[in-house]
Amino acid sequence: FSALKLAAAAALYGGTRGEVRSRLVSVPFLGAAIAFHERAAAAFGRVAERLRAALRQSPDIILLGEMRDYETIEVAMTAAETGHLIFSTLHTIGAANTIERIIDVFPANQQRQIAVQLAMVLKAVVSQQLVPGVDGGVVPAFELMPMTPAIRTMIRDGKTHQIDGVLQASSQKNCFSMDASLLQLYRQNRITRETALTYSPNPELLSKKI
Repeated sequence: FSALKLAAAAALYGGTRGEVRSRLVSVPFLGAAIAFHERAAAAFGRVAERLRAALRQSPDIILLGEMRDYETIEVAMTAAETGHLIFSTLHTIGAANTIERIIDVFPANQQRQIAVQLAMVLKAVVSQQLVPGVDGGVVPAFELMPMTPAIRTMIRDGKTHQIDGVLQASSQKNCFSMDASLLQLYRQNRITRETALTYSPNPELLSKKI
């Protein structure tokens, strides 16, 4: 996740009102150095307005702290469709829930089209939980869903309920479920069995593996 953190951290707003800054950032997982602009004037007003202001600066990367509402998600989708790399967050647990949350924000008569658009522009979903560790601290558990042709088809066809099964069955290092992450943490003695089952989206299935 170091490359993802680098790209996200690089897009943070800063500076004084009206200041526009350029910066060159190396993003290893994209295989290139990316030049982008920061506009600190975007640090006031509604989130959607700030995002539109950022788009006028022709950035390559945009960090959108949280997609809170319909308007913000709509502008973010438009930005992604026009070739901008968007990093953002949602208060959801699991890749499938994230997809459903984005689609459900839109009116019912738009949801089919939004599913098609999302299937085209989405690159990946990373879900994170902070769970109690055996040492008294917290340990991050992740779910990682890269966009494969099969997953794009599921999103486009409204079959997001099948995504969990794909992640559960995956054995790839760059595609795994929350249960797989929790199981690994348990086997590394970083969390207890009870913690793994408590934070699992499928505790009955996970219990058979522990």
